Amino acid sequence: MVSALRSGEHVLSPRARNRRATTAELRERVLDAAEGCFQREGVTRSTVDGIAAAAGISRATLYRSFSGRNELVLAVLMREVDRITGQLITSILQFDSAEDVITEGIIIAVRTIGDNRTLSMLFGPDAAAVTGRIAGSSEALLERAHHFGRILLGTLSPDARKRLRSELGTDEVADHLVRVVLGFVVLPTPDHWSELDLRRYIRTFVVPAIVVDEDAVAVAP
Repeated sequence: MVSALRSGEHVLSPRARNRRATTAELRERVLDAAEGCFQREGVTRSTVDGIAAAAGISRATLYRSFSGRNELVLAVLMREVDRITGQLITSILQFDSAEDVITEGIIIAVRTIGDNRTLSMLFGPDAAAVTGRIAGSSEALLERAHHFGRILLGTLSPDARKRLRSELGTDEVADHLVRVVLGFVVLPTPDHWSELDLRRYIRTFVVPAIVVDEDAVAVAP
């Protein structure tokens, strides 16, 4: 009896566990619950009440950290973006020229999103319109994109950097590239397109907006 009471003394109720949890721990628990609900029920069918219940907290407690479902979608998205950023940078470091960094960077980003269970769910048919709208208007996500762009363009050699259009700032380039990637994710290329077709498209319509033709650089004063 004594041993049973002693063991029972350490069993905390859900409310007591929530009181002991730090803000960061509660936030991660909510994001895990939100991601699970999005996976099971779809983003558009998930509710704040359902996510709060899955996290073992009250609706009021959830609202102390998140304003609603849209903010939860953004937070889950940003958490996953933070997880894959290092992987993306490592994959792109193998390329030297400005054209290759931009072209292969876009292709790798689109492929990585498609292969990532969470990101492919957030940009899947059920949620693409919602996630795309939220992502496109998020200053926090764009700031992460700008940071990634600075790192990415910082890997270029001095000669390769000379090929970038001088009138464009690094943040402008990063912003544009993120919107291109989101465009490919939300509106996938035709089924009959190969990766070669995608590469040709990027080289034709995206790269010239950022990179000056090599001959033009050679004759510049």
